[in-house]
Amino acid sequence: MRTALFFIASAVACVAAEPRAVNMSTQLDLANSPAIAGFVVAGDKPVRVLVRVGGPSLKRFGISGVVEDPTFDVLGEGAVGAVHDNWESGGQELTETMASAGAFSFLPGAKDAAGVFIVQPGAITIAVRANPVEGRDRGRVIVELYVLPDESPAP
Repeated sequence: MRTALFFIASAVACVAAEPRAVNMSTQLDLANSPAIAGFVVAGDKPVRVLVRVGGPSLKRFGISGVVEDPTFDVLGEGAVGAVHDNWESGGQELTETMASAGAFSFLPGAKDAAGVFIVQPGAITIAVRANPVEGRDRGRVIVELYVLPDESPAP
């Protein structure tokens, strides 16, 4: 199992009324088991986050050997534990949220995964898996986390 850890704290510098982290990402290689990306929400207030797992849309950036159909679970205090798959099922609101967060666009029809969550302070785990496509369940993905302002659209 592969693991990456992010820490969200109000001490991270950025241009905002309250300094905060706004985006983190890591590339993971899946190999027959879930890869784990974790993050910690500091403070005492819930945070709205956009989680994206890109696979097929990475090809346009020259990245080969990608997972064709990634899925993920978000687990932790106050987080939704359901499997998240195929970003287009989030509709226009999810598309607008991704654009307002500054995320690169996923390709139409691509089976990248994304979702918006409100998470409580504490440790959060993103478990990334591959839906086997023609027996292939390994490859590269990028896991992205965007902290959303309260006023951004919610799916």
